[in-house]
Amino acid sequence: MNVKVKSEVNARGLVVWPIVDEDTEVCGAAVEFGERLKNIGDQLQSNTQAAASDGVVVETYTGTGTGNLTLGVSDLLPSEETLLFGRTVASGNVVVTTGKEKTPCVRTAFITDRSDGKVNLYKYFKVKYAPYERATQQVNESGQATFTTLTVNGTYFQSQSSVLEGLKAEAKGVDPATEAGAAFIANWMANPDFIGGNAMMNTSTISVDGVTVLSGATGTVGDATIITGAASGGTAPYSYSYYYKKRGSNVWQPRGEGVTAAMNAVMPGTVGIYDFKCIAKDANDVAIEKTWEINYEAAPPEPDNP
Repeated sequence: MNVKVKSEVNARGLVVWPIVDEDTEVCGAAVEFGERLKNIGDQLQSNTQAAASDGVVVETYTGTGTGNLTLGVSDLLPSEETLLFGRTVASGNVVVTTGKEKTPCVRTAFITDRSDGKVNLYKYFKVKYAPYERATQQVNESGQATFTTLTVNGTYFQSQSSVLEGLKAEAKGVDPATEAGAAFIANWMANPDFIGGNAMMNTSTISVDGVTVLSGATGTVGDATIITGAASGGTAPYSYSYYYKKRGSNVWQPRGEGVTAAMNAVMPGTVGIYDFKCIAKDANDVAIEKTWEINYEAAPPEPDNP
């Protein structure tokens, strides 16, 4: 039996799914807290199991006990307080329940950054959070503005679902700079049941004038450019959304959204670099983005007739 105490300050990307049926542990739509998660604390007493998945070692923690999870967040919306605590009322700086509601049960995931550029991923299968107390920071000697942090304490429990087993899962050292690593992270944060295995991948390709090319290729003004959407893993069916823009513009032009066909041909009319994007999405709304850049040059002059 291992007792593990952990505290990290470089946490981010908090996602919470409401568990709409505690018997089956089916989750509802994700609620993203984004970068408002600042730090976490975790204390558990459990056994550890490890397994390789998609090239990433995923550890799961099992046992009959529970664990304590503490989240430090910068702010919560009223709808998020309802998600985490049930209906709440404020009493000074303390948020408390009315005592007439059942504490909601949620699934929780987040990311922590590492000094080597890689990330660690965490997912807690069943968590019940208690109302928090606000802790206001004072203005320092440099005159920086005050800010408020919220400390949210939760208890996590053993999952009894047919999909997940144990208290939580961790995937450490995932490289977001690689296509496989980025896909693994996207699956982890979008699918409440994903802890490794059949990760969804965006395998779409782009062709210029009928030839499949890689990002950075060169084309000619007027060449027909087509993205063919493709995906693997995850849960079929898949849909694709296509966009393009000329480098320097901040506006992506849609060329088909939520479709199953290839992108309608784009034929750039001016020289320069164009960016193309395909977002592939599976049945669980796991979305993986893939981008290309193509440099279009002027067509060579027609030869003079003798």
